Amino acid sequence: MMQRMLKTGVFDSDCSNHMSCSGTLFENMQSPNICGYLQTSDHNKLVTEHIGNVRSQNAYGTKICLYVLQVSTITQILISLGQMVEKAL
Repeated sequence: MMQRMLKTGVFDSDCSNHMSCSGTLFENMQSPNICGYLQTSDHNKLVTEHIGNVRSQNAYGTKICLYVLQVSTITQILISLGQMVEKAL
């Protein structure tokens, strides 16, 4: 799943978390404890509907991408470069 996310997603250095509009990528999903909003650079607010994990499997093994946000109003998968560096993905 993460491989599909990496092939179809946009790497974004300004994105604080990985985000997807599609719930089908998630291994598990849960509602956020509080109503979450994201603010875009043009000051729009987007609702975070779910938080979950995406499992990645490749020739080197399996990795789990933690804390991926589901935001149904975005049109592309956003991959946070900062989160990848932090989690050593």
